[in-house]
Amino acid sequence: MTKSGLEDIGRNYFKREYISELLPLQDISCFKQFFCKYLQEQRHVKDDDLDESFRRWCNQLSSGRAPLEVRRIVVFSLWIHCSLKQIHIARLLGVSTRTIRRDQRAIHHEIGKSGLP
Repeated sequence: MTKSGLEDIGRNYFKREYISELLPLQDISCFKQFFCKYLQEQRHVKDDDLDESFRRWCNQLSSGRAPLEVRRIVVFSLWIHCSLKQIHIARLLGVSTRTIRRDQRAIHHEIGKSGLP
């Protein structure tokens, strides 16, 4: 394999695996789409206030101060929609990987109870 081929593999690997470690929570596009929709539908945030509300929630989530129910919704989004690993989610949310593991078990249990595939 040529040197440029190895560089492409490395570049793509780092983009895919570690971009979330470098980006703050509010800059992860797949999360932003999901969470803004959640804010509008579940928290009834108006379009005019959406950006400010999203920013405040991201600050609260990143510092580990978010309510359990909201954190689990965020863990679901980052885990399922954004395909992030436990360590990345934990760093983004300012909690331990043990907390993320518990949240994932609770999410899995809830999905099993609701009958979703």
